[in-house]
Amino acid sequence: MATSPEAFAAAAEPAPPLGRKYVWPGATVQRAALLGLPLVAASSLYLGGTSNHLAYPGGAAMYSTYIIAAPVLVGLGWWRRRPGSRLGPLLVALGYLSWPISWQGSDVPLLYSLGVVAAAPPIAMSLYVCLAFSSGRLRTAAERRLVALLVLVLTLFFGTALLTSHTLAGEGPIAACAVACPHNPFRLSAQPQLQDAVGTFVTYVGLGVVAGIAAVWIRRFRAATRPQRRLLVPVASSSLLLVPTLFAVYFSVLVLGVDGRTYEALSWLLVGMWILFPLGFAAALLQADLFAGRALRQLLSELASHPTPDRWHAIVAGALDDPSLRLAYWDPHAGDFRDAEGEVARPPERRSGRQWTEVRRDGLPVAALDTDDALVEQSELLDVAASATLLAVETGRLEGELRASQARALAAGDAERRRIGRDLHDTAQQRLVALRVHLSLAGDRLRPQELPIVEQLERELDAALDELQNVARGIYPHALAQYGLAAALRSAVRSAAIPVTILDETQGRHAGPVELAVYFCCLEALQNAAKHAGPGASASIRLSDGDGGLRFRVEDDGRGFDPESTEHGAGLSNLAERVRAVGGSIRIDSAAGRGTRISGLIPA
Repeated sequence: MATSPEAFAAAAEPAPPLGRKYVWPGATVQRAALLGLPLVAASSLYLGGTSNHLAYPGGAAMYSTYIIAAPVLVGLGWWRRRPGSRLGPLLVALGYLSWPISWQGSDVPLLYSLGVVAAAPPIAMSLYVCLAFSSGRLRTAAERRLVALLVLVLTLFFGTALLTSHTLAGEGPIAACAVACPHNPFRLSAQPQLQDAVGTFVTYVGLGVVAGIAAVWIRRFRAATRPQRRLLVPVASSSLLLVPTLFAVYFSVLVLGVDGRTYEALSWLLVGMWILFPLGFAAALLQADLFAGRALRQLLSELASHPTPDRWHAIVAGALDDPSLRLAYWDPHAGDFRDAEGEVARPPERRSGRQWTEVRRDGLPVAALDTDDALVEQSELLDVAASATLLAVETGRLEGELRASQARALAAGDAERRRIGRDLHDTAQQRLVALRVHLSLAGDRLRPQELPIVEQLERELDAALDELQNVARGIYPHALAQYGLAAALRSAVRSAAIPVTILDETQGRHAGPVELAVYFCCLEALQNAAKHAGPGASASIRLSDGDGGLRFRVEDDGRGFDPESTEHGAGLSNLAERVRAVGGSIRIDSAAGRGTRISGLIPA
């Protein structure tokens, strides 16, 4: 029964890896986030497009709408694809936290001022996402301290500005006011000295926080394994550029005191980085899809070579680019997983940087993958590896069942051959031998002129006995069980149509089914040589031990043929089927004018 890879992919059930406990609430929240996006985007476009004070109302409307919609859409895609990661919900939250920034387009002083200070939460969330990529969780106490410091400096900076500034100004050239910006209704009193002190503190602490985030990423990238680095590269080459850009802009303005033209250029660069920021996470998903597709094609193409368990382990590790990967198979008799060497495989220790993923079919364990922790965040690859491994196991099982069925059919046929040969030996052959004896006795009593008739009958009877013995030998060779493979072949080739030499290099006997298979394979090959090798051809048979089995080679010096262009007849097909039925392999080498060699190995 044929089974498509898609069917196996649907049947494969990768169990959740150890260590993945938290799953964010799914479909309802995602639908709400998607349905609310048009309303939020429409309000952003309206506020920016109808503003009377912004220098670039149309550009501000498009920009504020983009920084809302892009993180939400990318976050929903991430959330749907990787529900075990918090990154998707965090990106959705970042998009909605950016909505109040669009209030900077309002001519109402209250909304405008809130829109200016509303830039703080998206800045904090963006840098948090950079630190928490790709699981959405902070890993160390140092990372948590960096986030706490970032929240502190943003609160001090925007809080002080909100309470002491007469007029608030939005960050960046798109938020610039063409005329006077709306006044700040939250101002309590003018405190220029407090503003300066807070500004100086925030400047240096903020720069330290941004530098710390960059240092964390550099250290993480240098220590990353190959699967981890593959996951980090798309984000590091796009979204993470926001971090050094922030540092460069604020250091140049607040410390170096660059001129207005330089500040404007740096500000536009920062706008570009904010636009690029959500795209890096979309690129990570796209890169994961491309890599998973390439891995699936590689795994399926390798399946055609019928790899051994040890070879399949190397293939999966190469396709997933995880040299540390371990692959184990379920042993139903022992009730545990075992690797290709037969050793018991156990789940790794918690917090070891490893993950254990079980592959199931119909709820029952089939195999297990011990992978780098980074692959948990690349569920596409785990699904590909699980589906391909299930297909490999099922293919091996079906091949085993087919081989067992062929072996049973072959054994039944051999048993029937043995019965027919025994019946011929015990009945017809014995009667003919008895008749031959009686005929000889009768000849002793006849007159000389009557002897030629008896002698003719004796010759015909001897020919009939020879033919019956050849038939019996072709049905089942009794000499094989008594004297061994080489002796049985020597007896069989006495009446061969072409000269045959036999070289026996074996050490002792082999199992009955093995010797029987080689016996009939050699006779079939000799029969083909007699038919097709041409006049004057001769053949040889070589028997030897090697590679854990019995090797045989039948070679003739006849006219040969082209194996690629010549259709195999029933003889070669029967020979190949007999070898496969006992788990062996066969090879045919021939060329026009250079004879034919048929060699095979049958496991002992």
